[in-house]
Amino acid sequence: MSTPTNSPGSGSGGAPAQLARVETRSRAAGAPARSASPQLARALAEPALIDWIVMGVLVVELFAVWSGRPGPDRDHFLAYLGSLLVAYGGAVIAYRALAPTGFVWRRVYRLLPLVAACAVYFRLQEVFPIVNPREYDGALHALDLRLFGTDLSVWLEEYSTPAVIDWFSFFYFLYFPMCLTGILWAIFVCKEPDRRARFAVGTILAFLVGHVVYLIVPGLGPWHYLAADYDAPLTGGWFFEANWTTYRTGAGHDIFPSLHTAVSVWLCLFLGAERATHRGARILFWPVVFIVANIVAATIVLRWHYFVDLIAGGALSLSCSVASRRAVAAYEQRRADLGVTPGFW
Repeated sequence: MSTPTNSPGSGSGGAPAQLARVETRSRAAGAPARSASPQLARALAEPALIDWIVMGVLVVELFAVWSGRPGPDRDHFLAYLGSLLVAYGGAVIAYRALAPTGFVWRRVYRLLPLVAACAVYFRLQEVFPIVNPREYDGALHALDLRLFGTDLSVWLEEYSTPAVIDWFSFFYFLYFPMCLTGILWAIFVCKEPDRRARFAVGTILAFLVGHVVYLIVPGLGPWHYLAADYDAPLTGGWFFEANWTTYRTGAGHDIFPSLHTAVSVWLCLFLGAERATHRGARILFWPVVFIVANIVAATIVLRWHYFVDLIAGGALSLSCSVASRRAVAAYEQRRADLGVTPGFW
């Protein structure tokens, strides 16, 4: 930026001219910093919103492990989570920088949040003793007693025949293929970028926020804490046994919030919002509502959760619904203003 031609003393070597030349040099020196600011903002807007969510949660979990009990296990998981964060960030940067085209590359990129979420969840069982070895079943049960005077699973025991257990075990297990179907639809089938981004952000928020809260409020559930209050253990068929097998491969202390409730209700909220503009949502909405109602009831009947876990799961699903609409719209508007293309996820 040059000095204005009508500056006092611009044609002489006096003080005004020297000040003008100093101002010119200082402005020139400051120009790169000012021009770098939009470039930095644009670079930070290159990753999709879901990428920032995943990386942000990984940073939170890294800090939680770093703050945990010192020892070889903590060092191992610091390296594990740190490597996962670097690998995820590197993959996102490579994808956005190289901008590969084609069906395969885009779908591989969209699989990254699912891979990261699974990589965290299936190691949580080993992370609990490092971050928070306590169990909060007593506090959660006490909240249920204040609400109902008893635990609902204890109250329902007299109705828990083998046929009832099989019914709810089927729907409880149906949660997994239902979630997987929705996720794969978003990754491989959905052609509307805004709809895909909203679904992805809401779903990954539900899972990853749930994983973080698990570390804050771990517990085993009524089946363990209230074992002496039941007349007998539950008995059922193949789906009941499948639930137990799945539980043993999971995090173990993952009860608060109930992600069966959070993610299932979130799916209903998403489909409900999409009915006005999407024919498939209109077809699927009521069958999914029926399935979700049975899944939520199953969490109590099968003694996996306290009712307060369901309340927390419902609150999480509502939060994800609001965030998926408002945050995605605001972030994509910001990217559009900065000229980031392609947008969405």
